[in-house]
Amino acid sequence: MEFNNLSGISISFLMPVKDGAVYLENAMKAIIQNSEQGDQIIIVNDGSTDNTLKILKKWEKKHSNINLVNTKSQGLVNALNVGIRAAEKQFIARFDVDDLYDAERIAIQKKLLNAKVGAVFCDYEIVSAKVRSLGVIPCAVSPELTKLSLFTGIQTPHPGVIFNRDAVNDLGGYIPEDFPAEDLGLWIRLSSKYELIGVPKTLLKYRIHRNSITSSNRSRVLKKRNEIASAFLKSYRSGAKNAFYENLRRELTQYKDTEHAGLRYFLHLKNLKQLVEVNYQMSQDAYRKDVEKLIFQNSINLTGDFINYARRKSYRFIPNFLFP
Repeated sequence: MEFNNLSGISISFLMPVKDGAVYLENAMKAIIQNSEQGDQIIIVNDGSTDNTLKILKKWEKKHSNINLVNTKSQGLVNALNVGIRAAEKQFIARFDVDDLYDAERIAIQKKLLNAKVGAVFCDYEIVSAKVRSLGVIPCAVSPELTKLSLFTGIQTPHPGVIFNRDAVNDLGGYIPEDFPAEDLGLWIRLSSKYELIGVPKTLLKYRIHRNSITSSNRSRVLKKRNEIASAFLKSYRSGAKNAFYENLRRELTQYKDTEHAGLRYFLHLKNLKQLVEVNYQMSQDAYRKDVEKLIFQNSINLTGDFINYARRKSYRFIPNFLFP
């Protein structure tokens, strides 16, 4: 299927929810605010036992484009795949019930859609249950660097993505065995055939609370994420390092005028470090010299930029999140 003016196409919104009544009103407002005429809104209620269904039925009566699907507590991966099967539009925008969204999120991301794109991500801010800022994690922006960022799996936020429905279906959708890192497994498979890109703008506030999957299954998430990312790292060979080094100047120039540029640079070099250490067996000394050379060649005061981030009290949570 070929696309011309993709910024004007309709989108299928997809939000799975289980016992999310406390957040649901705000979540539905954010979806409606982001949607346009012709968009489809799919809500998969996965066996909720609170007031979720009652609230959703109220919204369904108000908006004819809401497609409410009920499943019998079969889990997140199944709910996502059910939602994908119900999607009528070519591109699907993910939302989560407990997160917060910029009112222009979808309009901004849609501008980057084209026939080669498998997924569009964005920068995101991590917030507490009471929406206190815990720091920002910027996306990698370009296709080349977004693929590289999959080695750590933290720069491609699942609830902030728009993805290509047909591409995901061709690759088998979400895989149950990848849970609770089902999104990373999908992005890695998607990156083999399509471009993954990001908007260098914070369009998502990712809420961490005791009932969220990230918090309640933290050890499982990290173990599965590392398992998937390690397999991807080991398979990433044949001149990959040289390609990243050769294109580094161009890529970092692209970062220069973006918000959170210092942290974006830092995460890029951290990803390079993992690529180098796994596939090229470089010593720490050799790696450090390589990185220093890259920094000096591009006139980037990376150390100063990152220290400035680390000194901010609101960013104290980030080291544990990035480097568990």
